[in-house]
Amino acid sequence: MHRYVAVFALSLIVVVLLQWRGNAFAAEFASNEDEPAHYVTGLMVHDYLTRGFPSNPLQFAREFYSHYPKVALGHWPPVFYIVQALWTSLFTPSRVSLLLLMAVTSSAALTLTYALAARYFGSWLAAGGILFLATIPGFQQFSRSVMTDMLVTLLTLVALILLARHIEWNRWSTGLWFGLLAAGAILTKATGIAIAPVPVLAVLLLGYHQRLRDLRFWAPAVVVAVLCVPWFLLAPDALHESVAPYGGLGFRWWRLSSSFQYWVGEFGPIGAPLVAIGLARMLQRLFRKQSLDPIWLLMLLILPVTAAFRIAIGAWEPAYLAPTLPVLILFFCSGLAWVLKTALASTKMKAITAAVLLGAGIVRNVSAVPPKLHLGLDKVAHDIVSNAAFANAPLLILSDAPGEGAFIAEVAGGERRLGHRIERGTKILGSFNWMGRNNRLRFTTVEELTSFLGTYPGLLVVLDAPGYTYGHVDQMRSAVAAEPDRWEVMGTYGGRQGDVRVLRLRKPV
Repeated sequence: MHRYVAVFALSLIVVVLLQWRGNAFAAEFASNEDEPAHYVTGLMVHDYLTRGFPSNPLQFAREFYSHYPKVALGHWPPVFYIVQALWTSLFTPSRVSLLLLMAVTSSAALTLTYALAARYFGSWLAAGGILFLATIPGFQQFSRSVMTDMLVTLLTLVALILLARHIEWNRWSTGLWFGLLAAGAILTKATGIAIAPVPVLAVLLLGYHQRLRDLRFWAPAVVVAVLCVPWFLLAPDALHESVAPYGGLGFRWWRLSSSFQYWVGEFGPIGAPLVAIGLARMLQRLFRKQSLDPIWLLMLLILPVTAAFRIAIGAWEPAYLAPTLPVLILFFCSGLAWVLKTALASTKMKAITAAVLLGAGIVRNVSAVPPKLHLGLDKVAHDIVSNAAFANAPLLILSDAPGEGAFIAEVAGGERRLGHRIERGTKILGSFNWMGRNNRLRFTTVEELTSFLGTYPGLLVVLDAPGYTYGHVDQMRSAVAAEPDRWEVMGTYGGRQGDVRVLRLRKPV
């Protein structure tokens, strides 16, 4: 136990250092459009729980959304937000606190991977393997972002271990625990469904056909159905109706090659061949019907099953393959162990070779991930929230989707909720689809735009300078340029592609 505590502590140090190197503690929650939504939704659940369930949950969510329109509960399941709420109730909802939550989750996944690898390959090789895993680009990115995927990774890994025990022992207790963990993964993010076909495939390949007639084998399926089906059938948007045109069911055979490209790209020129060797060794043992721990069969199965789901479900992006990275690192360790055993006789040369390969791979991994971009909107939000003169002012953020979300998250996390009411330019100044593309502007002239904004007494407009051209942002710039005397500049800040300005429409004389 002491060894695993030490591994967890060292893993935590490594992850936090990578977060620091990646500028996570200085940048807003804006690694993509989803990160601020996860943070704001976690804040909402935190407030609902800590205030003692003050009202009907749907009513509370609607009121919260009217202030901070970046809530996504329903589109995503609830487990991640419950974990966030429990964490922030013990600590704080600050950026540092949430990043430490992600670091703890990542370190738990690393420690569990170490425990599996050490069982078969020894402590030192396992330690090198998880250090390599911690630096893999996809693992780094999800370790430093408030996203669901790292929790899915951890729960999926635990579920696979419990499934191995359930296949061996076939007890009600093992089935219950596996079912709870599988349901937890699915209720964290729907991509957790990848584990669902694995039990049946495993018992068929192992020749345990009689298990299919045993109620104990199906106990996990009952647990998953009872816990998950009501959510996805009843929660608003839980079945992703909004994104169905972009990510519905279909057959996208080219996704198979893109999944392989993702895996190869994540492991790089050093790691990918070692993974391939490890996979080949295990497949050889499987085809020869040699004795094989069920956990290795499960690790083999989760890879093609996940790739198959990507082919069938359009919304399953390559980055969502991250839960397979700890699985692949076990095959990485297997391949490296085989190379060291067959190619080298000297213990010293084995150690040197392992250090060189791991070192070169880790350097490549770390250098492949650019730091998180600081948008400059955190300072804007802080100054607005801390200025008593703006206490009741409605806010309008004009930016791209990550910029809107980052600003909303900074205001929500920095003030006493419920405070400011924030409007998103993509919602009230144009018609935008789910992917954030503008179909048409709401107003045809700058005069119409200015007149509309005048209906918000005391409105503060935060005019960002996003890297991509957006029609509503350009239209606002045109409105300010056309009538500069009508706009009072309340602050100017450095941004991504230029200044971020805070503007207030002067009252007509």
